[in-house]
Amino acid sequence: MGILRQTSIIPEWLTKVAAVPAGVFALGGEGGLVSKMAYGAKTVMTAPFQIPAALSKVQEVAQDYTTMVANAFTEKYGPSVVQAAMDEVHGGIEYCNHALQNLQDQPAETLAAGASIAALMYGTGRAIRFWRQKGQGSWADRLERGIGRRFWKTK
Repeated sequence: MGILRQTSIIPEWLTKVAAVPAGVFALGGEGGLVSKMAYGAKTVMTAPFQIPAALSKVQEVAQDYTTMVANAFTEKYGPSVVQAAMDEVHGGIEYCNHALQNLQDQPAETLAAGASIAALMYGTGRAIRFWRQKGQGSWADRLERGIGRRFWKTK
């Protein structure tokens, strides 16, 4: 098996795992079916690069909050650190409100966008798997089929 086929398991699993989050993100997109699908795909592909930095910052602030005295904490981060945290929470709430509004205004189109991008990404993962395994299935699939043939054979 070539190196390209061996390493294609990474994009296979990434697209399969990202399918459901992309569908959920698509619910909050603006515009029509295609633009909502594009929003879901774009968001799910950029989020992994944004999350580690945000988590690192939250961890640093939480650590400082538990170890510093109030004056030192306020001096380091300023009085607006709580407001910044609340702005992040507000962004999540705003997204949920927008998704609910989409579901009320355009229920069929919104659900179709979420389902379509999820199915498209999952199908892409399955197509990559089919290509990687040359249509033969994995060794576990072949083993299972062989056991099934022996177990269920008729006399």
